[in-house]
Amino acid sequence: MHRRRFLQLSSIASAALAAPPILRAARAADDTITVAAPVPMSGAFAANGKYGSMGTAMAVADAGSVLGKKLSYLEIDTEGRPATAVRKIQEAMEQKKVQLFAGGILSSSALAMGEEVNKHHGVFFTTAGADEITGSKCNKSTFRWSVPTYGAINETVRPLIEKMPKAKRWYTITPK
Repeated sequence: MHRRRFLQLSSIASAALAAPPILRAARAADDTITVAAPVPMSGAFAANGKYGSMGTAMAVADAGSVLGKKLSYLEIDTEGRPATAVRKIQEAMEQKKVQLFAGGILSSSALAMGEEVNKHHGVFFTTAGADEITGSKCNKSTFRWSVPTYGAINETVRPLIEKMPKAKRWYTITPK
């Protein structure tokens, strides 16, 4: 299985698991679930946001529907700024009734969006790397699938240490 297909299927499976609370929150007459991608589409990190947006849009288009509800896609430009991200998340949740978000490439924005989505009882999937997302700032609405710092170091450096026992010092550039 190709990496891209795996990521698409993972996104769809995550959305399906998160769907029950979203469906309860949806209006009875509305047969559409909107999946929003809050990513930086302008500013210094626009190149990263472009690919995050493309991946989410492809996953939504490929799935088409979940649990009998049609999926639609909404791109949200966070500009790479936490305050802008929170404001746009609030607008999407209050005005467009969006409850499912997949994005938040930057840790600062992802932490802020995760708190806001949690306040409104939505679901937020992110690839941001801050350990706080699943640590001290963890909440029941936020899911992170990137590897925590400990896991990244343990799974990459430990095998090297075992293969090169004569090496005395190891250095990594990590948040902790």
